[in-house]
Amino acid sequence: MSRIIRQILRPCVAGWIFFAGLGAGVSAAEPFTVVVLPDTQNYVKGEGSEEKFLAQTRWIRDNAAALNIKAVIHEGDITDDNSPGQWEKAKACLEPLAGIGWMPCVGNHDIGHNGPATSLLPEYFPEAGLAKAPGWGGKMPGADCFWSEFEGGGEKYLILSLNLGPSDAMLAWADGIIAAHPDHKVIMVTHEYVGKDGGLSTKETKKNATAYGKHADGSPRNPGQDVWEKHVRKHKNYLMVLNGHYDGIAARNAMKGDHGNTVHQMMANYQYSPGGGNGFLRILRFLPDEKACVVETYSPFNGGHHTDGENAFRLDLPD
Repeated sequence: MSRIIRQILRPCVAGWIFFAGLGAGVSAAEPFTVVVLPDTQNYVKGEGSEEKFLAQTRWIRDNAAALNIKAVIHEGDITDDNSPGQWEKAKACLEPLAGIGWMPCVGNHDIGHNGPATSLLPEYFPEAGLAKAPGWGGKMPGADCFWSEFEGGGEKYLILSLNLGPSDAMLAWADGIIAAHPDHKVIMVTHEYVGKDGGLSTKETKKNATAYGKHADGSPRNPGQDVWEKHVRKHKNYLMVLNGHYDGIAARNAMKGDHGNTVHQMMANYQYSPGGGNGFLRILRFLPDEKACVVETYSPFNGGHHTDGENAFRLDLPD
């Protein structure tokens, strides 16, 4: 059982049991959860590995109420080679989230192995289907970039998903979405951003986004450092940036934006662990009354935890 679930079921000091907003005694700023799915490519490329992917999504479905899950975010590389067969498997594995919704993200393997810069994602997850999720915002015209919103702990949140190595036009689109939601705290996901050393990727970083060719419209891809300089640092309401891609398992940093806001930036990718990732996912437990977010790395497949400082930690959040 996840540590977070055990904590939820423990009696609180006030004498009542907190159960994710259900029942009496709940704080006005109730805790809530965001679940992050790192690269799932290994779960759909071989026979039998789908059980790990399904263990993740079924666990999310079964704990949505207990954990007050507000959002599910995929970090990209949903598939391994952007083939119809793998997208079919991914679609089946993500079916348990139909009533919850999830935020897709396009990774380099979702456009093929250094192949054409067109993902099959829209064919298997068209916007009409994604839009059925609570809080769905929309899609950038002509690009696999998305946004949604939710309320948690008495505050508003905006989720942005930007294509691998977002182009300048994609960053400008994201600027506009944020400008239209000035009272929302922003969480962004893009597949490649923080490297395995904890720093932002540059054009010289091995496996940075520019290594995978240009976007379908011919525009170049921006690596992490350029995304920070051109976009993230400018916005006072940025809270987090999430990514996968790199084989360092996990890394993170915190950087100050132009307005003095701290942006927590986290990479997680478990595909090189035994079993192709063994079903590990990220649980981000937001505690509004404590101005904190507790991050846990847990596998619903085998019940394991990663407990090192890059995988289990507490973040201070702004007022």
